[in-house]
Amino acid sequence: MECAFSTIYNISPIPANNQINVAQSYSDNSYNGSAYFFETFIYDLNGVLIKNASTSTNSLSINIDNLKKGLYIIHVVDKYGITKRQFLKN
Repeated sequence: MECAFSTIYNISPIPANNQINVAQSYSDNSYNGSAYFFETFIYDLNGVLIKNASTSTNSLSINIDNLKKGLYIIHVVDKYGITKRQFLKN
């Protein structure tokens, strides 16, 4: 039997100024809410890794003050897979 459970990651705010927030939510409302370890990787549009961070709580704030203005790609990795999103740095 396949597991239909997955982790959903919300990235905010978009556009961002000095930090982005990554928060876990779950596709299965009956899930007990225990947080999973997850890692984040921020890449520029050339695919160069700019920054990474990790947590075992259900949310993470990442300081992006040092990033130049522009579009970035964030990969959020947990035991269920990879979520890929874009965000704009103002």
